[in-house]
Amino acid sequence: MKKYLIAACVILSLSNATLGNADNNPVSAGATQSRNSGGLTLDGAMGNPALVGLERRPRGGLSLLPTSVALWSDKAASPFNGQRLLIDPFNARNPAAYYVSALFKESFGLTDGLTPEEASEILTRELRGGIGVYAGVRSSPIVFATRGFGLNVKTYVDVDVRIPEGFLLPLFSETDGLLAGRSLDFSDLRVSAIWASEAAIKLGYSTTVPFMRDYLNLDKGAAGVGIKLILGHSYFNAEMDKKSAFVYDSASNKYIVSNAKLDIVNIGTGLYGDYNFSDSLFMDNPINGQGWGLDLGAVFHNNRHALSVDVQDIGMILWNGKQVYKAAIDFKDTSGNNVEFDLRNLSEGFGNLFHMDSANLEPTNKTYAMWLPASLNIGYTYSLDFSEYDFDILLGYLTTSLHYNQQLILGPGKNTYVPRLSAGGALGLLAGYLPIRYGLIAGGPEKLASAAGVGLDAKYISLDASYKAVGSPFLISKKGFEYAAGLTFRWGWRRNRNYVKDKPEEPAAEPIHDEPPETPPLPVLEEPPPAEEKVMEEVLEEPVIYLTMLPPEPKPEPQLTVEEAQVLNISQQAINFQTGSAVLAQSSYGALENIANLLKQHPNIRYEVQGHTDSQGDDVYNLLLSAERAASVKYYLMSRGAPEESMISIGYGKNMPITENNTAEGRAKNRRVEFVQIWSQDQYDTLKKFEGDMTKRLTKRALEVKRKR
Repeated sequence: MKKYLIAACVILSLSNATLGNADNNPVSAGATQSRNSGGLTLDGAMGNPALVGLERRPRGGLSLLPTSVALWSDKAASPFNGQRLLIDPFNARNPAAYYVSALFKESFGLTDGLTPEEASEILTRELRGGIGVYAGVRSSPIVFATRGFGLNVKTYVDVDVRIPEGFLLPLFSETDGLLAGRSLDFSDLRVSAIWASEAAIKLGYSTTVPFMRDYLNLDKGAAGVGIKLILGHSYFNAEMDKKSAFVYDSASNKYIVSNAKLDIVNIGTGLYGDYNFSDSLFMDNPINGQGWGLDLGAVFHNNRHALSVDVQDIGMILWNGKQVYKAAIDFKDTSGNNVEFDLRNLSEGFGNLFHMDSANLEPTNKTYAMWLPASLNIGYTYSLDFSEYDFDILLGYLTTSLHYNQQLILGPGKNTYVPRLSAGGALGLLAGYLPIRYGLIAGGPEKLASAAGVGLDAKYISLDASYKAVGSPFLISKKGFEYAAGLTFRWGWRRNRNYVKDKPEEPAAEPIHDEPPETPPLPVLEEPPPAEEKVMEEVLEEPVIYLTMLPPEPKPEPQLTVEEAQVLNISQQAINFQTGSAVLAQSSYGALENIANLLKQHPNIRYEVQGHTDSQGDDVYNLLLSAERAASVKYYLMSRGAPEESMISIGYGKNMPITENNTAEGRAKNRRVEFVQIWSQDQYDTLKKFEGDMTKRLTKRALEVKRKR
């Protein structure tokens, strides 16, 4: 029996020292993963697959060997806490006893001044429910992502041990141990471990859900799916029967093991028969199981708010029947009676209880199916971007977020249905080059934890590290820890290719002009001079380049007079909206009434109603906002009797500023609506098609509201 205990202790110690589990969910508000950088494309390869479909920069990334290591317990202190746990046992006469004593003192706050009764009371309270220990590791040789596609190859090891209170209370409790007529449950005894690798492909697609857009103002989003190929290397699981218990017989002063049974499943560990180890069984069969997994997710967001929902690890692993060994240990003596052992020799009794010679590991030649630990994740993030402010050199951005995790199927390291809640935030110091993150976690397998992360994020490369302390909200590792680090290369920082242009010479649609051919095409057309100047130039019959854009009819239609042009120019400068929306301010109605009268008096003149914004905010958001504002003006004028065919509404976002955006006054001037006359039918037709393309991106509900005004 001693050799088995020694082997188990060595394996557990090595696992505790070297293994860990990463919190790989990028929407986890606790920011416990160093790669949680607020929605970068790379994150989708490891978490919610919809993240790879977001229209955000950068367009792609490559992370090399991101690795995380962890060890924690729900009650016991980490074996690396305190110098006495590492050094003093080697100087003690009985190192094992000293180690257990020091570990319990660290775990449960026992002091030398406590009486035996006080120590027993504390241990009884703390040990009720048993002790769980978890260790594992995550490492990804390669994580690659680009817009709409992600690839993550990783290998992981999880070890999960549960020691029931039925084993602990008889040893450490004077009041809740085995007393006359009382039984102690030890049915939740469990040892589970798995080693597997997976290759996951994540596909994301940018989309919009009308309900989220209309009622929550989350006008942008993405949906995604992840498909995983899983290769199982090794698996071990030992669980007690649900009716297993200790009963104390006061007459014989013995423990009686009642209805106890231990079921063991062993795959690919190299163990066989009488728990012997075979190098050939372990080394010659590196892949002993195959499986598939599925991730489903969606993300909805606008400039500041983001909502993420995903379900991960839907699937199973099918283990090769030739490598499946099983054993069932019934705790009966040779006569078929329940095992008994004397109270006066408790340690020997426990040793006989788990003597593995009573049941050998035998091959089953039957496929063993194991469900993946599926989970539901819901996250919310609020972000503020300070890149356009003068103090952005100190603080580039701020994010706060909440996250909810619900385990649907249990597995190693994910052994409870208790929800896991987390909250946290991140500060992008030094213009975002130095991100600092902090978060709190409650529930789940950790029960209580805190996390912190720091990074060095340049434009094309980032180095991040994080630390999670289990058992404390103040980053003090009382029950365990988790470390993670990752190096990421990123690219694709150019603007999105919708209606937002990186260069003026790459417009989405080129208006066709009659002549001259060298006239700049829309939408980067140099704006003509104000209407008043143009009319005056026409009166003076001076040659102006914009006159070449007039239709070639021999008798031009009547144009605005100088006074009418002044009214139009002054009125369009008085058009205002409510902050951050396309709802017209009441102060705009008088000016719009003047413009409607002009359009009704000159139905032959056609205008492009241009919407413009300042440079603050996301490019696509500004583009859609400017288009919606232009459409809002158009439909209001229609409601006042202006002919629909006289107007085309186009939004240009921040791409056509009339002054600098580095001051509040300049940004106010750039937020405007302009009426630009359309001079040819070809130009009108091209702009009409452009308007139709943009209208598809606008909120139908918003347009209907504008029509009613």
